[in-house]
Amino acid sequence: MSRDTLMQQHRDTISMLFSTDWFFSHWSRVGVNVSGPPACALKEGFRDIVGQIVSGAEQYWLASFSAERLEQTLVRIGKLVEHVGVQEPTARRIRDLAVGRPAALIDDTTAWLLTSITQMLIDDSDGMSVAKLTQPSREILLSAFRRSQTNDSDFETESLRSTSPWDVYIRHLTPDLPTYLPDYVSVCILKQSEFERYWNLVRIAATAEQVREIIDWYRSVGVALTGQQIDLPVGLLR
Repeated sequence: MSRDTLMQQHRDTISMLFSTDWFFSHWSRVGVNVSGPPACALKEGFRDIVGQIVSGAEQYWLASFSAERLEQTLVRIGKLVEHVGVQEPTARRIRDLAVGRPAALIDDTTAWLLTSITQMLIDDSDGMSVAKLTQPSREILLSAFRRSQTNDSDFETESLRSTSPWDVYIRHLTPDLPTYLPDYVSVCILKQSEFERYWNLVRIAATAEQVREIIDWYRSVGVALTGQQIDLPVGLLR
């Protein structure tokens, strides 16, 4: 299997992951914030895509990895997201996951600084004399930060213990690697997406004006803490 094909496998792995029952309640932890009927429609749609991927093969490794099949899988994911009509930040996150694009809104150092500032806001220790947030924007940050925090869920245990017929089927697609999907979540997604997960929640809840206010606030507090200007990319506004 070529290196390009290995890189393109993200679309397959994401489709299998989001088709499972065991991972359904954890979507927000990887930046996919959708619930209710749209979430159920996405899960069912991904199950259809899994059918297209394996096309009757008993194991995933025996499926076709032709350029045509891989491209069609990506097209189907795009059409599914469009059909369900999820909000754009979530749609973009699914598309990014499908092509293996890491969460890279900002560099690691800036992400650490902004996360630290947010934690100071949570602890009420950031010296609000530097800059003030309006109460609605403050509540958006507090809520997004709480919802984005990683807990101690054991993905491996959950996936192996799930007895739903679909989850059993998905495990049987990779019999030599029964923890293929939970390992992928832990290693390939969560470690890269902590800030992305938080910021997506902020963008969903905030108006454009509130996002600009929040970014200006981060800049002001950052300068007060470090004595230097923080270079925040325009990608934070999208």
